[in-house]
Amino acid sequence: MSPWPPASLVEGSRAQRIDRPRPELIAITLFARAPLGGLVLVLSAHPERPGLGLLEERPRGHPADAFAMLLRKHIEGARLKGVALEAQGLAIDWESRGQITTLSLLRGAFRLRFQGKEHTSTFLAPKDAPRPPRWILPQGAELSDWLSAGNTLLAQSASSESEALSRLLLSTLRKAHKKLKRREEAIAQDLQKMGEVDALRHRATLILSHLPEIPKNARTFEVLDTTQDPPSLVTISCAPERTPQEEAEHLFRQARKLERGLGIAKTRHEQTRAAIQESERLIALLSASPGERSLIEEASQWLESQGFALNASNLLSKHQDEPRLPYRRFVGAGGREILVGRSAQDNDALIRNHARPHDLWLHVRGSRGSYVIVPLNRNETCPAELLVDAAMLAAHYSDQRGEPVVEVDYAPRSRVRKRKGAAPGQVEVDAPRTMVVRIVPEQLEALLRSVSDPKRSPL
Repeated sequence: MSPWPPASLVEGSRAQRIDRPRPELIAITLFARAPLGGLVLVLSAHPERPGLGLLEERPRGHPADAFAMLLRKHIEGARLKGVALEAQGLAIDWESRGQITTLSLLRGAFRLRFQGKEHTSTFLAPKDAPRPPRWILPQGAELSDWLSAGNTLLAQSASSESEALSRLLLSTLRKAHKKLKRREEAIAQDLQKMGEVDALRHRATLILSHLPEIPKNARTFEVLDTTQDPPSLVTISCAPERTPQEEAEHLFRQARKLERGLGIAKTRHEQTRAAIQESERLIALLSASPGERSLIEEASQWLESQGFALNASNLLSKHQDEPRLPYRRFVGAGGREILVGRSAQDNDALIRNHARPHDLWLHVRGSRGSYVIVPLNRNETCPAELLVDAAMLAAHYSDQRGEPVVEVDYAPRSRVRKRKGAAPGQVEVDAPRTMVVRIVPEQLEALLRSVSDPKRSPL
């Protein structure tokens, strides 16, 4: 173990605050005389480019984890005795009340040793980084040397974070693409049922045209179909609970319902085709330019609008100093705000911490999905147009997404209760009202584009 001469600049400083903004970074705010007072000692255990330096501002990011709390317990208030080079990395000694605590900076890990004990925090094994490490260290004992190294380490960490988010986005985009292709195939199969509409109407017409000849309680009967060449007998079945006339009316209703559904299916097919093309475009762009911040924003917003959730709450560093919100924010009729829960756990947080008693709560009836909250003034009745917008968002973020007509329950938040021990997202509602909302694709698409969360990435 040999001393490292440039470390003389920071020796004697006290640790005032310790943070771990990212897994590979530890930031130690220093308490010392000028010029170091308030500067931040940053340590990076990046597997390929580890090192240390100084920053003028404390980097923001993730809340303190268990290892950061351990560092605060044993290093905060301690005086920096020295930095030494070891075979595996750097060792930084801190002294407090005659006790020496050593924080070692290794490749892909941090190690803390105190009072004969040792704790290691590993976030990436060396085997996952095949190239040998290239250390980023101050080239001299001048403050400018230390600040240069610190800014390089911070920029590298931000770049690594963007690349990691790009990989996550690409994985999610590819999954979304596969899901959209399956949806397109399912809709195409529905569109193939167009011929059934004419067949149902034809059967109903045959029944009505031969109604006087058919026994009242007949379950199967034969009628002459003169539309065929040559005319031939056709066997028609009738449900036990229906008379022949009721069977004909039932067939007409089926035909009308199927015809309406096929009209909606055509619109959904066009929208799905457009979404597939957009996903292919984003995949190509993000593959060619990983880490491009504008593409990351565009891809994450598009995934949000399509209802595809990322398996990460927040990875963009420019947003990491903001608390994670448990809801998405949309703009409905009249420019009014609509809040939509992100998950079952977030549903609970939304009604517990963000909804007031007089706000309106909505949820799809008899189905899993997000809670929707419409913020209202005290004694205010929700405008009809805003209520419809909120109900369509509730339908979109539920297991009934894609259905043309959905039943949605709604009630004041004051009537929504969660019993102790209930599963996440499970509540009881007193006397909810139920509305039937017909999904208007153009209106829903405009709502999804209105997602507005200025302090957060829409992940």
